Amino acid sequence: MGSHYPLSVILSGILVRPFVLLTTLTLSPGFAAAASNDNLTVYRDIPYDHVAGVDPNQLSLDIYTPKTGTAAGCDLKPVVVMIHGGAWQIGDKANPEIGPRKAAVFVSNDFVYVAINYRLSPAVQYATQAGDVAKALAWVADNIAHYSGDPERIYVMGHSAGAHLGALVAAEERYLKRQGNSLKMIKGVVLLDTGAYDVPWVMQHIANRGRDMFTPAFGNDPKVWADASPINHISAGKGIPPMLVLYANRPRSAEVSRRFAQGLKRAGVPAAAVEVQGKDHKAMNVDVDNPDDPETRIILDFLRGKSLHMML
Repeated sequence: MGSHYPLSVILSGILVRPFVLLTTLTLSPGFAAAASNDNLTVYRDIPYDHVAGVDPNQLSLDIYTPKTGTAAGCDLKPVVVMIHGGAWQIGDKANPEIGPRKAAVFVSNDFVYVAINYRLSPAVQYATQAGDVAKALAWVADNIAHYSGDPERIYVMGHSAGAHLGALVAAEERYLKRQGNSLKMIKGVVLLDTGAYDVPWVMQHIANRGRDMFTPAFGNDPKVWADASPINHISAGKGIPPMLVLYANRPRSAEVSRRFAQGLKRAGVPAAAVEVQGKDHKAMNVDVDNPDDPETRIILDFLRGKSLHMML
């Protein structure tokens, strides 16, 4: 791949240089509620579920809205739901690079932004975490209109472990089905640099030290690894939403990200695997806080409904 491209894209196995539409950022004036600054209103620590003995923070979410968007009669805005990473074991919605900084970018582009928490390993494993994500999405679908968000335009975004959970919930229908929803409730998915689309493959290709990061969430049973793998739940006709699969220039991440996107395309799901050059795993998350970064611009184009083939 040409290293001079800031983004390299695989569409049906062909490398193309994307054209990324530059966006103009505008800030909305004037409304206040729970907490606010000049540009947005924040509703913090809203519970989406309650489980006895569990820290309520782990089952809560924060909502960021444009100030003008909270007024009665305002048009409903598309919603971005962010799932934090942290090796399934750490992380929080309130971290600046997950909550406030990303919210500033998306809210200024006329989205409602939601950052969610979920229970962490080793107390629970991936299936419980995916169930928490599905419950949070169900809460958003049922309630986000009260915060100027459009329940018909819910997008999911996740980084690292959060990308794995987002991909799993968007590909394996059982999690949303338990909440009375279908995969069609998700309009699209943005996945930021995870290698966990295929957990057995990861377990075969990492050293024992690396396995220590995965076993709290996935255990040691290969059958469980297979069930935890979004790539194994791809099939045509399920209503899997379009996916933008972004990855850093890391060999293992690149290989499994491409295979995942190619599997989606074979099943008729609009998908693209995009290598964001010059970034490491951390930067793939942090740099989305910059509205002028090429990675951010391509995400915004996708969220605005631009066709992947037209956008890239």
